[in-house]
Amino acid sequence: MAVRHRGRMRRHLLWPVAVVVATSSVAAACVAAPPVVDPAPSNGGAPTTAATAGCGATDQRVERDIAYGPVPEGTDPNLRSLDVYTPTLPAGCPPAPVVVYVHGGGWQRGDKKAVGAKADLARTQGWVLVSVNYRLAPAVTYPTFNDDVAEAVVWARDHAADHGGDPDRIVLLGHSAGATIAASVATDERPLRRAGADLSTIRCAIPVDSAYDVVTEAGADRQIYLQAFGDDPAVWSDASPLSHVAPGTGIPPFLLVTRGRDAWTAKAERLADALRGAGVPTTVVDAGAAVSHEDVNQMIGTPGDAVVTPAILDFVQRCGE
Repeated sequence: MAVRHRGRMRRHLLWPVAVVVATSSVAAACVAAPPVVDPAPSNGGAPTTAATAGCGATDQRVERDIAYGPVPEGTDPNLRSLDVYTPTLPAGCPPAPVVVYVHGGGWQRGDKKAVGAKADLARTQGWVLVSVNYRLAPAVTYPTFNDDVAEAVVWARDHAADHGGDPDRIVLLGHSAGATIAASVATDERPLRRAGADLSTIRCAIPVDSAYDVVTEAGADRQIYLQAFGDDPAVWSDASPLSHVAPGTGIPPFLLVTRGRDAWTAKAERLADALRGAGVPTTVVDAGAAVSHEDVNQMIGTPGDAVVTPAILDFVQRCGE
């Protein structure tokens, strides 16, 4: 059963809090090199909302391996680059939302090319999709991941108009470790400050299926966290999105996507409770206990998904109003 969102959502108003739950199993299938331009793949068509029905695109241009900042000596330029999926929109369409996607992989692996059905979803919705790479552990540790993504967000804002996007409608989306990074960059203003911006750069945040309290996870001696964040509990606390949630700090509205058993979904609910307590408009979507960690990410934009994709479409539409 889903709880229907009511009312209009605006950046400076308290959005209604909602929880959407799936009650049945849902399954889914130095300087960098010059950008590479590819045709975009199609998955057969993702859902289209009424609000975007006249401004969806049939074509999409993909520019790959664009450097979003200087590449430190000895760093693979690919790790400081992004791909941009630009829709070819009909004349008269307004500037498009810009969705910045941060891949997962335990802060140690993963790549920006793995966008799945998100590329076709962006095309059909008329969104600009920016998929980001960042430096990985163990070569680097916190806060490098967050700083890299913050720089990419600022790049997306500064170049949005070049791709038909709206620099005031930056949506930060991440899965797994990328969700923790997205939640951190959207709650802790320091990475964006270091990149020359602030939290107002992000209009909305969509973390998908992660944990947001590094203290608890690293304290349980989970090696994946220790490699990314080290062994200092003070650093774990500083790296936790939960540590930075506070009223009046400019944190944007959140859509938290979760799934699995109660012990896992409680991680998203804990962040949601903190955000609500700070007056941040927050929605939680539970894709269901039978959905895997990888599947919930692959569901986004997949035809037939009746839970996660519709919630994201509604959230992105309303966060731009």
